[in-house]
Order: sequence, then structure tokens, then C-alpha cells
Amino acid sequence: MVPFLNFRAKICYNYEAYAKHTLNNCSKFAAEIWRKAQETLFLFGILQFKFYRAIFLSYKTEKNCQCSFPQALILC
Repeated sequence: MVPFLNFRAKICYNYEAYAKHTLNNCSKFAAEIWRKAQETLFLFGILQFKFYRAIFLSYKTEKNCQCSFPQALILC
């Protein structure tokens, strides 16, 4: 019975050592994915803002509106 418990303890120790190392790698990998996703969303937001601003400014100059933004979409 004692050798079996010793064998089981070795398995648990090796598993914990491996799991800790793997979790550290996974958390670094997840952090890298999160950072890349945030960069992508930020850059997409900048492009989207520039795109909509360009459309709004061209629309406002084409129609020669003297309106504010909400009224420009409704009245002009």
C-alpha cells in the first residue's frame, strides 16, 4: 500500500508542476490575444471615426447646411 501512495504522490506532484507551467503559458497567450484584439478594435474605431467624419463633412458641404449634426441628418 505504501508504494502505491508514493506513486500517486509523484503523479500529483508532476501534474501540479506541469499544470502550473501550462497555465502560465496559457495566461501569457491569452494576454497576448487580448492585447491584439484591443489594438484591432482601437484601430478599427479610428478608421470608422475618420470614415464617418469624412462622409458627414462631405454631406454637409454638398448640401450647404447651416444645421447642427442631428438636424443635418433630418433636414438637409
